[in-house]
Amino acid sequence: MSEEVIVLCSGGFDTVVLLHSLKLEEKDVVAVFFDYGQVNAKKEKECSEKVCEKLGFKLMQITLPDFYWSKSTLRSGEIREDRDQYVEMRNLVFLSYAVSIAETFGIKDIYMAVLKSGLGFTDTSESFITGFNTFVNQFGITLHTPFSDMQKEELGFLARMFDISREDFFSCNTPTINDDVMVPCNKCGDCQNIEYIYTEIVEDNTPIKAWLKSEASEKFNKLFRENTIGELRALINNECQFKCSHCFYGFDEMTGVELTIDEFCSAMSDFIACGISNIHFSGKEPFFNTDIFLYCNYLKEKHPQITYDVVTNGVNVLKYGEEIKNAGFNKIYLSVDSLYDLTIRPTNNHIIEVLNFLKDNNMTTQVFLDAHKNNYREIDSMITTLNKEFGVKEFHVRPVMPIGGGKELDTILNAEELDELFQNLCKLTGEFLIEFSLRNPWTKEYLDGGYALTEALEMIKATGYNYVEDNIVVLPEFYCGRFESQVTLTPDGYVLGCGTEVASKNYAKLSVGNVKDTPVKDLISAGKEMSLKYISKGLMCGCPHTSYKIKY
Repeated sequence: MSEEVIVLCSGGFDTVVLLHSLKLEEKDVVAVFFDYGQVNAKKEKECSEKVCEKLGFKLMQITLPDFYWSKSTLRSGEIREDRDQYVEMRNLVFLSYAVSIAETFGIKDIYMAVLKSGLGFTDTSESFITGFNTFVNQFGITLHTPFSDMQKEELGFLARMFDISREDFFSCNTPTINDDVMVPCNKCGDCQNIEYIYTEIVEDNTPIKAWLKSEASEKFNKLFRENTIGELRALINNECQFKCSHCFYGFDEMTGVELTIDEFCSAMSDFIACGISNIHFSGKEPFFNTDIFLYCNYLKEKHPQITYDVVTNGVNVLKYGEEIKNAGFNKIYLSVDSLYDLTIRPTNNHIIEVLNFLKDNNMTTQVFLDAHKNNYREIDSMITTLNKEFGVKEFHVRPVMPIGGGKELDTILNAEELDELFQNLCKLTGEFLIEFSLRNPWTKEYLDGGYALTEALEMIKATGYNYVEDNIVVLPEFYCGRFESQVTLTPDGYVLGCGTEVASKNYAKLSVGNVKDTPVKDLISAGKEMSLKYISKGLMCGCPHTSYKIKY
């Protein structure tokens, strides 16, 4: 049987999350609630009783004299600023009782829900906590503040994991009374924080959140249909300087006739009318010629509210340097396999000069690192070099997939190797962000257990939070995301729901149609319904060409 611990319990959001966290750690909790004349004491007490009954914890209720000498307006509910909430040394008073209880019953650990944002108050400051522990440690007692390095928003992901509803706590210090019922004011800082947390983090208001809670539910289907597609992946040509062995393009010749520049611009406008807010220029190589700058000028003139970026192998970046500087790109995505050695993309002859050009011109850059057997043990050192020497702060690491031109490669990473790469990335430190992409079937493999990534995926499923480290975000594929948030327009006008559908030479058959003869809004609607059919069959990925197996 676990030893008892004491928790200072206010019935508010922070302490309710703390109590659930301690339940997860299998702690035997004695929660202590204080009534000191605060205006919301009744509601706080009700919530404290409710959570303790739910979690099977003991609850002690202590009534204190009114803090009549305090300058705080907390007792009257007339708070104007956060500082008005401060009741002078209230926590010291509470902790004195807690230490007395602990010493009486031989309890060694006391917990308090102090947040990073609350460390400005005297009795929640770091010096207060350190000094308090210096005193009580000599009696074998320790005060724990497990949330002291976290903001309230971060607790939202725990609230989602523990399925804590808005009715499970009361965190408003300026409540109103409606029909003799005390309710939050919905105006104060605490209420605004809670509204943000539940709207943006806890509640199932996006397809992925609904999926993680209940998979292919009706709510998921509804949100998937209604979800606005935010990005158009615009493939503006079928030309490249290289023919890389790992390239996922599965065709040399296009099915149809390329759209004219005017037709392509018209199509972009139609997508923008349907909600597209960013255009990601690609192709086999968008800087193969100067056509891309015509598209940039069109967007600047006709749709100045739209952001756009470009992914490139970098070969012509220096050639078109002035045009690139004036094009208005939001970000440059640069594909890199190696800085110094030729691997599967022969770009190292120019990559250093390109990186220096982007750095010297302060252009926001994200480096795409395609991982395979020849380089996966070097990617962590490449990131360190790119960050320190070239100032790159954004990276996207993705495994080369055995699709398109890479079907027969013998350098595809197996699950163990990709997991090793992930562990190496987690050891890195620095001011940069790493996106770690997991496509089907790696996600399924790791969900089955036995890997470092398994724990990360389980946490993502529980909380909906993709950050597994401060600077590493894992992007797993839990279901077929065709037409969820991104669509692809091929040079000949076909609309695809997933960028990797161009890995099939039959991409036109995988398409929902062509912009030359079908309105874009109808294509998007048809695409969403097609995806939901795949998802209803339990498929992570419904496209025929991505039903591949990893080679072990």
